[in-house]
Amino acid sequence: MNLRQQSLMAVVLFSIVLGACNRAKQFVGPGQHHGQEQGRVFEVFIYTDPTDSSHCYADAAVVTLWKTQNQRVKWISDDDKPYFVDFVGTNGSPFTDRTFSVPPHGDKESGNLTQSGGKYYEYGIWAGGSGQGTPCKQSSDPGIYVVK
Repeated sequence: MNLRQQSLMAVVLFSIVLGACNRAKQFVGPGQHHGQEQGRVFEVFIYTDPTDSSHCYADAAVVTLWKTQNQRVKWISDDDKPYFVDFVGTNGSPFTDRTFSVPPHGDKESGNLTQSGGKYYEYGIWAGGSGQGTPCKQSSDPGIYVVK
């Protein structure tokens, strides 16, 4: 191998090692305090049950948000259908808005938390662009818990 080939090989190997190091830094695991990370956005994917279109699901269990850490939720249509999220519980919404229209092929951010203090917020989801009719995800399903 001549000097030019050796230099090229060294650049390629360096690039591979650097890429692996960058991927390792992105790993979220134990002890990294990801749950209380500043500015964290929880992505909640919504989709209709493929065997029963009267039911839909949010792919997150109870989400715990920290107001002091400026955390938010991003509602995402996972199956390219429109959805309507409404905080219908007795505590209302932890955000400025109570409802969120999730467009087909898109998402809707919640904005900043306006509430704190250890409350639980229930939300229902309706298929389509409004809260008309029967919800496809009942508000009794998991909701959002806000602390501090």
